[in-house]
Amino acid sequence: MTLSARLQGPKGSPPLRHWTRAAATALSPGGITLVATAAAVLAVLLGVQVAHLNDQVSHLQSAAAKPGLSRAVQTALEQPSTKRVKLVPSGATAASGPSVTVALTSSGAAYLIPQDLSALPTGKTYQLWGQIDGQMISLGLLGPAPAVTAFSVNPETPVSAFAITAERSGGVLQPTSTPVVQGAVTA
Repeated sequence: MTLSARLQGPKGSPPLRHWTRAAATALSPGGITLVATAAAVLAVLLGVQVAHLNDQVSHLQSAAAKPGLSRAVQTALEQPSTKRVKLVPSGATAASGPSVTVALTSSGAAYLIPQDLSALPTGKTYQLWGQIDGQMISLGLLGPAPAVTAFSVNPETPVSAFAITAERSGGVLQPTSTPVVQGAVTA
């Protein structure tokens, strides 16, 4: 097919080069401005709608997560086989300091329930540790202001104690500070 045949377009239509000029001249500067304005308004409206829907989804996820975790914690605490491990500061401040409860189920599902654990400054995080076979093993980072947190342990490898330390953001491989709270798992 020759170039001139390609520019002709469908039979009976003006040549393509004439058609594109006609289309370009049909949209006057005012028409182009109108189309651009309509597109901008539509983009803004869609952006606002997406932001609104995103906010609603976040709100619903947050609301749904809390009662679900609360139900899971409550269910775990109601099971007679669940071990309740009280983590408290060691030494003279034990009576007045923060306390944390770990609810440890027989399946290995566990829940950390902090009470009065003060928020850490920027650059710091709480880190949860489990003592397994005499070694402190990191069970996860809790952030600078922990809330009720679910975690799990291998039920076939018993944890003999839990501890929480204040570490640098990102965590560490081994504890670098004295535990903020700690507690032994009893039978």
